[in-house]
Amino acid sequence: MNKWLYIAVEVALRELDAKILLALEAANKGYNVLLGSSRNIDKIYNTLPKGVLFFKDCAVYNKNKFKKMKKYGHYIAVLDEEAFIPLDLESFISHRVKGEVLKEIELYFCWGKNHKKIVKPIIDEINPTLKISITGHPRMDLLKKDFRKVQKNSNLILINTMFGSYNYKFGKNKYIENLKRLGVITNKEKEKYFLNLMSYEENLFNEYINLLKKLSKTFKNYHFIIRPHPTENIQTWEKIFYNYENIEVKQENTVNYWIEKSLFVIHTNCTTGIETFLMDKIPIAFVPIENKNYEIKLPNQLSLTAKNFENIAYYILLLEKKKLEEHLNRNEKKEILRDYLANIDFFAYEKIIDEIEKISISNQKYNLKHKLKLKLLNLTILFKKKYINTKFNVDKNQLLQRLQRFNKQFDLKQFEISNFYNEIFLIRKK
Repeated sequence: MNKWLYIAVEVALRELDAKILLALEAANKGYNVLLGSSRNIDKIYNTLPKGVLFFKDCAVYNKNKFKKMKKYGHYIAVLDEEAFIPLDLESFISHRVKGEVLKEIELYFCWGKNHKKIVKPIIDEINPTLKISITGHPRMDLLKKDFRKVQKNSNLILINTMFGSYNYKFGKNKYIENLKRLGVITNKEKEKYFLNLMSYEENLFNEYINLLKKLSKTFKNYHFIIRPHPTENIQTWEKIFYNYENIEVKQENTVNYWIEKSLFVIHTNCTTGIETFLMDKIPIAFVPIENKNYEIKLPNQLSLTAKNFENIAYYILLLEKKKLEEHLNRNEKKEILRDYLANIDFFAYEKIIDEIEKISISNQKYNLKHKLKLKLLNLTILFKKKYINTKFNVDKNQLLQRLQRFNKQFDLKQFEISNFYNEIFLIRKK
C-alpha cells in the first residue's frame, strides 16, 4: 500500500463526516489516508511521501502554498465547499476561482452542471489542462437514507439562521475589515454591497425575533431550536431568548443532526433548506422582506414560502393534520435541483475516489527519510512548546465515535486508525 491521500479539514463540525466518508472509501481501495487539520497538513506536507492533497477550495491566497506542495511531488485536488450556490457570484469568481492558483491544481471537482458552467471558461483560459469532474459533494451523500437514523416522534421545529454580517461573532466592524483583508472588498461599490447586506440582515433579524416570540407563545407544545450560522455571535440569541422555556439556542452537533430531529425547518436563503429537502423533511422559507440582491434562489425554490407568522401557523396546523407534505410538490422541485447537484442518484464519495485513482504518482513509499523529517519537526514544536491552534479540535476517541456512523457501508474492523501527528490521523487497511 504505497498510495497516499491527504484530506485536509478546516472546520470539523461542517466538513469532517463527509471527509471521513472519502477517507474510508480511499482506504478501502488501498490508500494510506491522512485525515486531519488543514493547518497542520500545511505544516508537514514536506515530510510526507508524494501523494494527492485534497483541499476545500483554491482561493487566490493558496497559490504559493500549492506551488510549494507541487515542488515536493504532490498533486492538488479541490472541491470548493462554498461553490454550491454562492451568494455573491462576482466575489466567488474573483476570490476562489481566478488567478494563477489554478495553474497549480490537477483535479477540480464540481457540485453539478451549474458549478461547472461558472468555472469552466475561467479554467480553460488559465489552465486548459486542469481536469474538471462533476461529482457532487459527499456532504450531500450523508443526507440520503443510507446514512440517516430513524427518528422517533418529535416536537422540534428547527430555525436555521444566517446573519453572519449583521450578527458577526467578532463584531460588525470586523466583518467589513475581514472582507477587505481577504480581498473580497476591493472598492467602494463592493463595500456598499456588503454594508447594504448588513442592513438587510438587520431588518430580517428583527423579523425573526418577532416571529419566534409569537411562535413560542402560540404553540407551547412545540420546542423551537435556533441554530445560528457558525459565523454568528450565539450570545446575541441567548440573551434575547434566555427566559423562553420552549426556545433553545444550539450550535453544537451538525446541522444534519438537528434536521433529522425536526418536524420541519425554517430558514431564509440558506443551503440548509436544500439539505432539509434532500433529507425528506419540509423546508419553509421565511421571506418577510424581499430583496433580489441578496436572495439565494435555489433554497427558497425547494421550500414552502411563508411571509409572516400567520403563514407558518397555518403550516403547523397542516402538519398536525398530516397534510403539509402534499403541499411541497417534491418530485417537481427535485428536477430543479438536478442542474445544481450531481449526486442525487449516486454517491459522490465513490466518484471522487474513482477520479483520484486515475492520478498516477511514482515513488510513494514512506521511508526512513520521511520519518526522520517528521520526528525533527515534532522535536522543534515540542522545544517551542507550541502547536498550531486549529478549528479541527478532534481527538482519536472522537474520530472513532464518528466512524461508527458508517458501519453499514464499511467493515470498520478491517481498518487501522492511528494518531500520525497533532490532529492528523492515519487510516488504512490492516
